[in-house]
Amino acid sequence: MIYVFSALYAEAQPLIRHFQLKKKSVVHGVDSFQDETGKMILSLTGSGVYRAIFAVSSVLAVCPPKAEDQLLFWGSAAGSGENVYRIREIHDLSSGKSYYPDVFRDTGLPDAAAVTGMHILRKGEILPDIVRADVPVLYDMESSGVYEAASHHMGPHQVTILRFVSDDGVADGKKIAPSALNSRAAEAAPAAVKVLEEMMREQGGSETPEKAVAEEPGTFPDQKMQEQLAQFLHCSASMESELKQYLTYAGLAGIDWKNSAARIMDDSCTDRRAGKALLRRLEREILEAEPSSGEDTDTTMGEEAEHVSRKDVWTASHNTSAAQGAEVKSPFSYIYIEKGAADHPRTQQILAKFPRAERIYIDNYREIFDRHRQSYRLQRRSRALILARNDGELVHHGSPVCQSFDNRYFYYCSSVMNCPYDCEYCWLKGMYESGHIVIFVNLEDTFAEVEWMLKRHPVYLCVSYDTDLASLENLTGYAKLWSEFAAEHENLSIEIRTKGTARFPEMVCTERTILAFTLSPEDACRRYERSAPDLTTRIRMVQEAMTRGFPVRLCFDPVIVYPGWKKSMLSLMETLDGSIDWKRVKDVSVGTFRISSDYIRRMRTRFPDSALLQYPYVCSEGYYHLPDDIGRDAEQYVVQLVEKRIGKDRIFLWHE
Repeated sequence: MIYVFSALYAEAQPLIRHFQLKKKSVVHGVDSFQDETGKMILSLTGSGVYRAIFAVSSVLAVCPPKAEDQLLFWGSAAGSGENVYRIREIHDLSSGKSYYPDVFRDTGLPDAAAVTGMHILRKGEILPDIVRADVPVLYDMESSGVYEAASHHMGPHQVTILRFVSDDGVADGKKIAPSALNSRAAEAAPAAVKVLEEMMREQGGSETPEKAVAEEPGTFPDQKMQEQLAQFLHCSASMESELKQYLTYAGLAGIDWKNSAARIMDDSCTDRRAGKALLRRLEREILEAEPSSGEDTDTTMGEEAEHVSRKDVWTASHNTSAAQGAEVKSPFSYIYIEKGAADHPRTQQILAKFPRAERIYIDNYREIFDRHRQSYRLQRRSRALILARNDGELVHHGSPVCQSFDNRYFYYCSSVMNCPYDCEYCWLKGMYESGHIVIFVNLEDTFAEVEWMLKRHPVYLCVSYDTDLASLENLTGYAKLWSEFAAEHENLSIEIRTKGTARFPEMVCTERTILAFTLSPEDACRRYERSAPDLTTRIRMVQEAMTRGFPVRLCFDPVIVYPGWKKSMLSLMETLDGSIDWKRVKDVSVGTFRISSDYIRRMRTRFPDSALLQYPYVCSEGYYHLPDDIGRDAEQYVVQLVEKRIGKDRIFLWHE
């Protein structure tokens, strides 16, 4: 469904005529029109914020939007010139609130800021100077109300606001004549028609990331057969939930579960106890099965498995457009800047790298990063950069799912939030609401906090858990700064973990700056670590780090279990044998996939077509992990391979 709202009939009439909309009774007191297919509904809100809130709230309550639906607000505004604008920020004069619709859709229209007030703008009236960027400022009486009401039903990526300039203020507060407004709307309407037709093509075409995954045979369990099986097994609610998880995983992984289910239903099952035993048998058959299509079955999330080997991922991302769905802006086309961070020298240095990016000034990064109902998947296609100050907790105690390497005072910090890569298993996808990248520019404050801690005890600090810091080095320079800081403090050791590349010549090499490289078999890189450098590139970086004299940690973590993974892991070890000197490896980290229960629930919702995420993990004390026997087997296999190459005392395992 496409929801269109306009304040007045004179503004909406060209769209009603173009799409041949007919009067439709939807909500009492709100005039609405609908096309013959029922896929577009246009409603008139009336003038003013409160009327806009009532109309939008009422229509969306009666006709609840789905994840793939879109809303377009179309109408007039006071301003200069005769352009049609896409609104990228809204400032409400009455409440003081600001709103920021996602703007990665490439409409081909210039951007503007909207200031929403409670009265008709008078000619010559000066608006408050609340928009810092060099962008046109329009005045209207509805945009903040439309967005506020829509935000309770839809995400920021689902709302597009287009405004055409009808006047520059009205003498003595009089309204513009309907005929004049209609004439101006007719001139501007082709811009709205183009955007609406694009929205209609998206909804009428192939599946978008926000729709359910394609209903191909075997993708999800046959509902009727699942219900029959649950009834046969005398399933409780929890057993039925387990059953659904097994069958969902099997379907996504290409495993023929129906034959297994048929064999089980040939047995006798008289009560729930017998049903539990048969459910365990079905579980083992599914988890030990090979995909029906062979070992090369791709179990990734259905997005293009772009495999990239490059030095500066942020530069490549900035010049790469999305390949599917709606036409979107290139990543980092928009940079959100906290007003309190705008004048920081590091902010200016980063902005200089993106001279063509649109700049939007905000009060707090959470206004963008922590919004509800964001589309993580769409944002990954057209990421924004957010420059902010970290004025909260700067240094955190190490997470229980992370390895301390026998360091008593184990901490981590977040100089950057979110990673430039797109690994399918990454816990950041469950931790954050947003796919955008936040850079905290006040790194000196974190340094000061660490110095205060160092006066009390030594510190082992992981500086690259919430991002791949080394891969953003050309953008931030933070790996170099951290290496310099570690060199100046003898009781500080830092770990910089990466799948990517680093500018080693610029970093200060000491035994207390540990470079930790995550290594995965080549086929795992291809399947699950999209856009991260390939294995060859990572090994080359390991070699360079060793040559420069850095302590090098190899991380086989997480170990991902998939059909044929042991053969692939053995091949990885043999490749390393011919490429590196194991005697120069400081230590090795081994750990199977584990994740917070809250995070994986969000990830399963966001990525329902990922076999890796839909795997039937078990939960212990709030963390999901492989079934104990499978996890132990995987861990022991990798440890046995590594023990043939380095001493056991240099192998660190993750344990609950």
